[in-house]
Amino acid sequence: MKAALLESHCIVSEEGRKANLQSNLARGLPLLMQEVPGHERPLLIVGSGPSVSDPKTIDYIQAWPGDVWAINGAYDFLLSHGLICEGFFGLDPLPQLADYLRNANEYTTFYIASMCDPSVFDVLEGHKVLLWHACAESAEIFPHGHKAVYGGTTAVTRAPFLALSLGYRDINLIGVDSSYSEKGPYCYEWGTYATDIAEMTVPVMINGEGPFFTELGLLKQVTQLGTMLTMFNGKIEMLKIHPAGLMGAFMRAPMLDDSEIEVIKFDDLFKTVKDAA
Repeated sequence: MKAALLESHCIVSEEGRKANLQSNLARGLPLLMQEVPGHERPLLIVGSGPSVSDPKTIDYIQAWPGDVWAINGAYDFLLSHGLICEGFFGLDPLPQLADYLRNANEYTTFYIASMCDPSVFDVLEGHKVLLWHACAESAEIFPHGHKAVYGGTTAVTRAPFLALSLGYRDINLIGVDSSYSEKGPYCYEWGTYATDIAEMTVPVMINGEGPFFTELGLLKQVTQLGTMLTMFNGKIEMLKIHPAGLMGAFMRAPMLDDSEIEVIKFDDLFKTVKDAA
C-alpha cells in the first residue's frame, strides 16, 4: 500500500505579502483597527460552490432579511441574478483576485485583506473599501496597535472571523460545498476566471456517501469549518452552515458517543503486545 504526502502552501511568499502590505497601507484606505460592538443584523456569506446555482438557493439568498457578502466569483454570479451584495470578501494575494472585481458595484463594501496584490486596489479606485489584516505566519509584520484577524486557510474559513470583528453575531454560510458537481466546482462555468481551481482532483467518501470529488485545499476547508462550528457555537449559536456537497456529508456523519469508545490503558496495551510476542 502506497501513501502520498499532500501539502499546500500560499502561492505568494511571505516577502511578497509584506511588500503588498506596505504598498497598500500607503494608500491611506480605511482600516479595521478594533472590533465593532455586537449587533443583531444577520449575515449570509455566499461561497462559489455549485449548490448556489440551484434556483431554490438563489431564491433563498434573494429573500435573505439581513446583509449578504459574496466571496470571489459568487459576487458576479449573484449580480447576474439581480442581487447586489452589501459586501465582497477578498483574501487571495494573487493579482488575479482583481478578475472577480471587474463588475464592482458602488453599493458594495469591499473587504480586502491588506496583503492582497496592489492591482486589486487599483481596480477598486473610487469604491468603498475596508482594509483588514489577515494574520498568517505572524501578527508581528503588522504595525504596532493594528488588529489582526485570525482564521482558516481559505476565504470561506476567514470571512466569519472578520464578520465577528464587525459585530455580527448571526453568521451564516451557504455555497461552501467544498466539492464539485457534474458541471464543475463552481456555481458559474469553470474557466470564467483566471484563478479557477486547477488542482489534482481526489474522490472522497464520508459515512457511505459519495464519492465527492474535491482537492486538497477544499479538504482542509471542510475540517476547518467543522472546528469553527465548535468554536463559534458555545452558549449562543453564532455560526450556521447550509449543508451541501462534501461539507453537507461531513455535517451529517454521526459522531460516536464517548461511552461507545473503548479506552485502552497503556499498561494493558503493553501487556497485550508482550504476550503476543
